[in-house]
Amino acid sequence: MVTKRGGAYGRSSKPKYYVELGAAGHFAWTDLNHAYAAPIDAYRVAFFDAYLKGQKDDLAKLFRADGQKAISDLRSAE
Repeated sequence: MVTKRGGAYGRSSKPKYYVELGAAGHFAWTDLNHAYAAPIDAYRVAFFDAYLKGQKDDLAKLFRADGQKAISDLRSAE
């Protein structure tokens, strides 16, 4: 399992980010289900801006946002 003790997240090297979309399921990442498109796009763009461009402001804002009802687990380590 990804998030259990000794799982992939725990064994991954820093920097690392983990975002879990509650009840999204596997099809949330396809064109078959658009319900999670907005949070997926927001985190995807913010992650790449932070990781590749060094622009961490948008990612930090998402990590602090209270209104992300789709997000059930959010972790990071730098």
